Amino acid sequence: MKPRDPEIYSKKKQDMGAREIVAWLNNNPNFFQEYFCELEENLSLTSQSGGKISDIRDYILRQLRAQIAGKQAREDRLIQAARENKIVQDRILKASLMILKAKSYESFLDLITEKLPNIFGVEVAKLCFDELPKLFEGHQRIVLCGNISQNIDVFSSLSFEVKSCAFLNLGQGEDQCPCFLALGSIHPKKFLPNQGTELLNFFADVLEVCLLKWVTSKSQ
Repeated sequence: MKPRDPEIYSKKKQDMGAREIVAWLNNNPNFFQEYFCELEENLSLTSQSGGKISDIRDYILRQLRAQIAGKQAREDRLIQAARENKIVQDRILKASLMILKAKSYESFLDLITEKLPNIFGVEVAKLCFDELPKLFEGHQRIVLCGNISQNIDVFSSLSFEVKSCAFLNLGQGEDQCPCFLALGSIHPKKFLPNQGTELLNFFADVLEVCLLKWVTSKSQ
């Protein structure tokens, strides 16, 4: 509720008892914050250690400091998110260029298994020509899983160590064989379901184009 005009309040305060004033202030909690500058010169309350009277200026300052701290925390989170997004974007672009420059089908596969983990900061990357594991079946193009407590067979010898993973579902066009890229990390929160997938979707598109090119050329 927006505080009433101070002039109207000052005209009526003589007709209001202490209880009415307290009730009115309870219904207008932002009154002092909004009109502090106008009233500050007339405030004469002083803090008393251990007493019941507290300086309203201390209260306002605490409120303002809390608001500033809250805004600063939000800004810090936004800045951190922007930095992390920039890192992911750079990794996706670097990986895409690397894949597009592959000279042969064999080098294409080698780049995925040997170079891609280092670029993405994961322990294993594997291109699997099969349907997604039943645990991750669905219509999503990208599947992210974190805090994994069971073995994921597609990671072979590292199945016991992988604690989070990402699956990029490929070969979704007509007449294309089922295929997916599996990324595995030992860090439980490297991939989480609530993370954005736009950049991984872009990388999946790049992989599909390259994969189709090499499979087509190999079959000719």
